[in-house]
Amino acid sequence: MYDKGFIEAENGTYGFGFEKGGDGFVQWSVIPLRLTASGHEYIESISDPQIWATLKSKFKNGSIETWQIAAKELLEIGIKVAIKHGISA
Repeated sequence: MYDKGFIEAENGTYGFGFEKGGDGFVQWSVIPLRLTASGHEYIESISDPQIWATLKSKFKNGSIETWQIAAKELLEIGIKVAIKHGISA
């Protein structure tokens, strides 16, 4: 999720979990994370039941990147169809 830009350290520092101290010692620590704008968009798109069902059935072996692209495109198609037919949420 971090490498795809969906989450990041809350304080804006690079990485999460591993920290290198002044003595060069690397340790694991808890760093607060936040969901990025991309993460929110991804969650919003896959929270649609029809998109979720499509991803699970047609892209079940896809990577998270494939799911991100497919979910975004499916959401955009759904929005265009809704606008065309005058459907509101």
